Amino acid sequence: MEYYPSPRIYLFIFFLLGGNMMPVSGQNLIPDPGFEVWDGTVGTAPNTLTPLTFWYNANSTPDHHHQDNPAGSNLTSLLPCPTGNGNTECGAPHSGKGVLGCWKGNGPDGTREWAGTELLEPLIPGACYRVSYWVQNKEDDPNFLMLTNQWGIFFSKTVNPAFNPDLTDYSGLTDQFVTCQEVNDGSEWSYVEFSYTPDDAYTHAYVGYVGNVSTSTFSAWTMDLMTGFYAWFDDIIVEPIEPQLTASDDQTLCLGDSVLLSATSNYPVEWSNGIDVDTVDGIWVKPQNTTTYTVRTLDGSNCGLSKDIVISVIGNTISPFSESVCASNNPFVIDPGAGAGIWSGPGITNPASGLFDPGLAGVGTHLIQFKPSGDCALGFQVEIEVIAAPIIAFSVDNPIGCPPHALQFFDESIPPAASVLWTFGDGTIGNTFNDPLKTYFESGWYSVTLEVYYSNFCKAALTKDSFVHILVPPKAGFTITPNQPSTLNPLVQFNDATTGDPQSWFWSFGDGSTSSSADPSHEYLDAGVYPVTLIVTGALVCADSLTRDIAVTWDVKLFVPTAFSPNEDGINDIFRPTAVGPLETFRMQIYDRWGGLIFESLDPQSGWNGEARNGKPLDPGVYLYTIDVAPPGLADLPPTSKVFSGEILLVR
Repeated sequence: MEYYPSPRIYLFIFFLLGGNMMPVSGQNLIPDPGFEVWDGTVGTAPNTLTPLTFWYNANSTPDHHHQDNPAGSNLTSLLPCPTGNGNTECGAPHSGKGVLGCWKGNGPDGTREWAGTELLEPLIPGACYRVSYWVQNKEDDPNFLMLTNQWGIFFSKTVNPAFNPDLTDYSGLTDQFVTCQEVNDGSEWSYVEFSYTPDDAYTHAYVGYVGNVSTSTFSAWTMDLMTGFYAWFDDIIVEPIEPQLTASDDQTLCLGDSVLLSATSNYPVEWSNGIDVDTVDGIWVKPQNTTTYTVRTLDGSNCGLSKDIVISVIGNTISPFSESVCASNNPFVIDPGAGAGIWSGPGITNPASGLFDPGLAGVGTHLIQFKPSGDCALGFQVEIEVIAAPIIAFSVDNPIGCPPHALQFFDESIPPAASVLWTFGDGTIGNTFNDPLKTYFESGWYSVTLEVYYSNFCKAALTKDSFVHILVPPKAGFTITPNQPSTLNPLVQFNDATTGDPQSWFWSFGDGSTSSSADPSHEYLDAGVYPVTLIVTGALVCADSLTRDIAVTWDVKLFVPTAFSPNEDGINDIFRPTAVGPLETFRMQIYDRWGGLIFESLDPQSGWNGEARNGKPLDPGVYLYTIDVAPPGLADLPPTSKVFSGEILLVR
């Protein structure tokens, strides 16, 4: 292919693996990288590679241009170069006088131009190589741009590719390509560099369009198959990458000591601890345990060198502390039997004794070191976990009540404790994992303490002063007036004698009557024994009651005349007593002075008219009487009867 309108292509990529690439001198395996060695054949049209000593046409007709060609060649005329219509008749090599021109036909199967050369020595499988070249897109009209990527180098073990480069699917040959992936426009020379590791001992290299159209990025202002892409190559280099590295050897340290690790390389190095080192200087390390440090070269390839440096730490035995420690716990000595030495680490307030302050160390896992005064092999480390101070909290369902008052306590501590101890303030304690139920029997104010136990170094307590209030209940009591009520004196005055602070009263008088007054009065209609109950209620329905039997005795008064005159004058003709009080039984008997019964009556309304039993009026004189009375229905209430006796004077 001698000439077709070409696109304006600008290709540039710089691959960097692991750091800034440092040039390393090495043999370039590409002979005549600048296309300078030729037989001097000149002409005005672009020449194929026939006059070249080391390069040949591997596919199609790549072009060799040289500034020693006469006027009219691609490199010597029309300076500065005009744009438009794919002008390729001017330009200059990147260095020297020679340059390679390659063309890619439009369309997926367009012709690819490759220039081939035999490497000075075969590539070593698995070795690292730096591949670089300069590439230039030939000038074209900006309004008619054609841009593509995947220009580069293809490696093979044959003089010519063993496949059709215009039609073969490249996807299975990717390990043999070093291809530019970036698409740019412009027409300046651009430097492209890759790191490459071959998978076979390739002997030949080919330069040109080595891309797979199915995976490439390109744009063409026309799909005319006679229009294509045109680019120049210069200064092609394939050179081995040979990093060098020397570093410190393995070492042994006492716990707490530090050491300088160094490395020397012809590349920057990086340490495994993440610290980038841009010089040959090393890093100071102070490992707590036996640690492996790795240093590697930043040569931008897969063949970088690395070295592991093992720092063995003597006295680095780590023993976990036996128990969890609360941040709120008092300072304590970690190991009283450790002997003479120096303690160090977070929270150590006395290096000689190993006094550890959990609050100063803070929440977290801390590594405490003990370095003995003698052999450092006797040293050790203690891993102490400091947990946040527990939140001690508790509540009760009803802290105020009347005795006996049962309360349900609730442990609300966070986190739950291993064990707890309750002190209830009344001389009793409880150690239970469950929420305890406690009954208070005496009035008063009680302070409650909850102690929680997580470990010997994690204890806490909370006291709530005057947390429980057991009220003083009222003590019911009352008095009555009169002390011995009777049917003749039935009105009883009740007087409240309750102690404490009663706020309400309820009286039950035993006969079905009630009252809510503090000091009520009540009248009993009948004699009998009445159970009187007083219920008093104080604050929060604290209550008390008292029941007493009140005996209302039967009593009667009998008014008996001392004389009467049965002369039928209508005045005091009948001897008849008058009873005050309830009666059920009445018997009146009249006797003469010798004790003879002369009159008897069972009716209190029926009296003696002064006659003998035969109806004969008796002589005036003194007579004797007895009157027996008994209460109604209370034969079992002593006394069951009363007897009245005396003298009566009969006057005529």
